[in-house]
This record gives sequence, structure tokens and C-alpha cells, in this order.
Amino acid sequence: MTKRVITKVGDIFSVELINGNKKYFQYIANDLTQLNSDVIRVFKKEYSLNENINYPELLSSEIDFHAHTMINIGVKRNFFHKDGKHDIFPDINNIIFRDTNDSGSKVGEEPIKISYNLVCMED
Repeated sequence: MTKRVITKVGDIFSVELINGNKKYFQYIANDLTQLNSDVIRVFKKEYSLNENINYPELLSSEIDFHAHTMINIGVKRNFFHKDGKHDIFPDINNIIFRDTNDSGSKVGEEPIKISYNLVCMED
């Protein structure tokens, strides 16, 4: 029987990297308006597999990026490992995801890799 995965906002997860290190992310919000998925904050610093983490220090470190994902699937497939839980900071009210109207390409055209035609997605 598959183990039921229960995740809550504030949970901290680690991901093992190909180079043998690991990175951390925190589950910071549920986006019910755009992609109906979990929003995570990924921290930039890599750690060794056996390094003990100070959560307040981790959470105040540099943020690499924010992303939408489905955490429960990553946990079930053993990609993400729950390591702890902590209050969310800094404030998440200023996170803005970008969108563009020039994605994709027609047959025979070079696909657009970087869009300079951005539209900010705000509340």
C-alpha cells in the first residue's frame, strides 16, 4: 500500500543532487488561482549530504527561485525528503510569477528560448 503523504505550508524538504550534495526548499503557499499547485521557495546554497542544517539560517539565506510543483508526488517518488518545518519568512506577498504571450513557435521557426515580452501576473 502506498504511504499517504501529508504536507503543510512551512514544511522544509531536501533534494539530493547529481553531484552528491543536496539543496533545500520550503513549501510556502497553495496557488488556487493559476496552476492549482504547491508553491515552493528554493534556496541557492548546496549542502553536503551529512551536514546538519540550522533552519533560521537556511530560511534567511539567498533564494534561488520560486516554483509551482506537486510536492506529494515528489515525496511518493522519493525525489523530495521532508526534513522539518518552520515559519515562513520573508514575506510571501511580493512573489510575482511571469507570463508571456510569445511562447512556442511555428513549423520551421526557431523556438523562443528567452522572452522579452513579459506580463507580470499579480492579484
